[in-house]
Amino acid sequence: MRIILIVMLMLLTSISFAQNTGIGTTTPTEKLDVATGNLRVRDINTTIGAAASDKVVTANTTGVLKAVEFGEHKAFTTVQMNAISSPNPGRTIYNSDEKSLYTYNGTNWVGQNSKTFSVAVDDVSTLTINTPAELTSTFTLAGKQNVLVTANFVPMCNSNGVNVYTNGVYNLVIDGVAQNTRNYTIINAASGELPRHSSVATWSGSLAPGSHTIIFRVLYTSGSVATNASDRRMDIFIH
Repeated sequence: MRIILIVMLMLLTSISFAQNTGIGTTTPTEKLDVATGNLRVRDINTTIGAAASDKVVTANTTGVLKAVEFGEHKAFTTVQMNAISSPNPGRTIYNSDEKSLYTYNGTNWVGQNSKTFSVAVDDVSTLTINTPAELTSTFTLAGKQNVLVTANFVPMCNSNGVNVYTNGVYNLVIDGVAQNTRNYTIINAASGELPRHSSVATWSGSLAPGSHTIIFRVLYTSGSVATNASDRRMDIFIH
């Protein structure tokens, strides 16, 4: 009889430890499952510990609590970052693809990283009338960022001669929209020497997350001789 009682007590203890406890639910899925309401701990220990050994408690999307190292932050890929539903303004995360912090401003994720893209053609290109010569750069932003674009080239007359001239325009094209279009006119001096004048185009603004294409375009439109475009260069600074 004593042996039977001992076995029964062991079985009951085993069943008790195997069961989950629910508050506000009859189907608990964890050792302690609180269905609704807040958790409050009174008289909590306020002693400050060491950052190297302390842990903080976080909850996943289903409410399951877990302890993580103090100061540890989850890294998000760009896809995971953009999939966060209704992030609070001011939330900051680490983007592992971009290797940078991103902060949500209430509308977009704003990156804190810097990048530079450069495209250059150092030789001389003789332009065909009304046929643009272009430098193109395409890139993708994980979040909204400020962008500065600078571009320059040296227009010259295609051939030497007294008072020969060439005309054209140049601009920056940001995602299909021309910006800051400017004219150039090169007239050879009476001596017939080929003058060199550097022409510069700039644009700055904010670009939204996604793919972007920026073009530096030079177009020879008229003149007694064609345009020679040399030392064309475009630099894109993202910050």
